Amino acid sequence: TRKLHYKEGEADALNNTSSILMRKGEFQIAKEKLSEAEIITKSLNDSLRLSIIYGNYGMLFGMQGKYDSSVTYFKNAIAIAETSKHATNLGSLYNGLAIGYQMKSNYQEALSYQQKSLRIAEKQNNISAQASTTLNMGNTYQRLEDTLRAEKTLLKAVELALQAGAKNVEIYSYSNLASLYQDLGEWEKDYDYAIQAAKLAKELGDTAIEAASYSKAGIALSNLERYEEAKTLIQKGMVIATTEKQPIIISQLNEAMGRTLVLQQKYKEAIPYFENCLEATQDTDQYDGNVAFINEQLAKCYEIIGNYENALIKFKKYAAIKDSIRAKENIQKATEQTMTYE
Repeated sequence: TRKLHYKEGEADALNNTSSILMRKGEFQIAKEKLSEAEIITKSLNDSLRLSIIYGNYGMLFGMQGKYDSSVTYFKNAIAIAETSKHATNLGSLYNGLAIGYQMKSNYQEALSYQQKSLRIAEKQNNISAQASTTLNMGNTYQRLEDTLRAEKTLLKAVELALQAGAKNVEIYSYSNLASLYQDLGEWEKDYDYAIQAAKLAKELGDTAIEAASYSKAGIALSNLERYEEAKTLIQKGMVIATTEKQPIIISQLNEAMGRTLVLQQKYKEAIPYFENCLEATQDTDQYDGNVAFINEQLAKCYEIIGNYENALIKFKKYAAIKDSIRAKENIQKATEQTMTYE
């Protein structure tokens, strides 16, 4: 029995260590720790522990932008957890799977799993879990360009986060509200929420969201024609994101700098930043409207400087991604699904 408990403790320690390493961007070492934990857990025939490990694999791949792998592991974790009466992590697993689907532009599936997660949180009267799920649903509505529902849902997430004292959800709600107002061209609100997110993230040591928030604040400032302030913030974010090895955030910061230079009509200078933006996500499964936008911007920049061959290549990539997403079809299906529960 002592040996059994020792093995269980070792597996848990490895699993917990992997979570810490993930947050530091040490993905390869985190994966090795998870692999060790998986081997031990399989030898114990402990399916619930294995479900938790698979969930961490899902998070690991999701943080690297490898959403196909992330979805697979979250599905495996859920398959185990759904058959057990003792699983306590099912709601968080539904949320993790939903994020993977969201990043792959499958909004119907994303909302479906977010609604499952929310029902569990409400049944348990878990305000913190309600806050995080509401936040993720707001993000999905935002991607569906349902701005009214997105704003209402994200403000509700802030309210729940403050009620629960869930600072991490509060940060991400501010960050997503900044993105929403950016999409609406409400630059003052965009800047205010982005800076709130950055300040709170810095307080809590969440360097990833701090860097991402500087990207959003930078775009807001550039649209307010405060170009030098914008560049300073973007460069500050780039130092953090590079140090923390966050490819998707590096991509966002390159995009922010590219957009700032385009607004200054410095098209030739903007091109390397947009190209770096795509390069930062080339090892990920990110294939959404944002990647389409970057290709569209590059097509315009190349056309303006007279490089028509590259302009055509980028425009074709932009068109291919937009066609594959079929956003209107996803919007219709997701809205129908949502209304069933509302």
